[in-house]
Amino acid sequence: MTKFAWLFALLLSAFACADRSESGTLAPHSVDLKAEVTASRVASVTAPFEATVRRVAVREGQSVNAGDVLLELSNPEVERNVEVARAQTEYAEARLRAAGQPTPHKSAEAAAMRIVALKKSKLERYQSLFTTHDVSLQEVEDAENEYAAATRDLINIRNAAPAAPQTRIAEIELQRARADERLAESRLQTLIVRAPIAGVVTRLSATEGRDAAARDPLAEVTALSTLDVRADVAPDLLRLARPGTPVEVKVLSVPPRVFLDKVAYVVPSRPNAQGEARAAIVATIANPDGALQPGTPATITIHTQP
Repeated sequence: MTKFAWLFALLLSAFACADRSESGTLAPHSVDLKAEVTASRVASVTAPFEATVRRVAVREGQSVNAGDVLLELSNPEVERNVEVARAQTEYAEARLRAAGQPTPHKSAEAAAMRIVALKKSKLERYQSLFTTHDVSLQEVEDAENEYAAATRDLINIRNAAPAAPQTRIAEIELQRARADERLAESRLQTLIVRAPIAGVVTRLSATEGRDAAARDPLAEVTALSTLDVRADVAPDLLRLARPGTPVEVKVLSVPPRVFLDKVAYVVPSRPNAQGEARAAIVATIANPDGALQPGTPATITIHTQP
């Protein structure tokens, strides 16, 4: 009888130990972590260079698709450079057509005259801006050199010798002019600012009629189709939650919503503002209807035992 009593006591002790953690304390069946819904993807757009906001096409809170126009900018210098590049392409095309002809081609002279006029306009504008310290002396000198070079080209066409330019050289000049035109037009296209991703306009810094410096923030678009739920944890809890660990996410919206998910990734521990080492676990939840918003409180439950 004493032997059976001893065996029964031993079995009770074994069951008790099975419910203890490695530290010797009772292991909880689950751990609830305070969390918060955050945006999984935020895209900010900035001014590509100095420009004026011509038109704002959206408002804060508006849903947009990738590629939708957010706003339009204006920069006279960029727009003028497109005109110059197109004129230079016309000039190169005319020189190529004139190759092999004994006298200068009239279209080449007309294109060269147009370039001279555009370069002169640019020089006069830079000289005016220099008085208000909006451009540097180097930029004025560069504009003077461009105007002088265009003038020399026009004079050379008018005084051209009977020998026509070589066809191969004219072809190379045309290729270069077309490349410059494509570059100028691509810069012009950046004046139309489009949404880089689908989502909601969560911030709009641009105001119609106001100037924006290069890299000034213009707008922010937040994707809401998926959201992250982030919980800060003590580093020692990372032994319970690794990427792929099943978790239960409860978003404290009205009404609350529960998701059975997995840990998407873990943020390594680092000191917080109080100097305490904190890590984080993140779960990603679907939000196809956009009903949930960043900033909503939540909880993440890790089940440590079945």
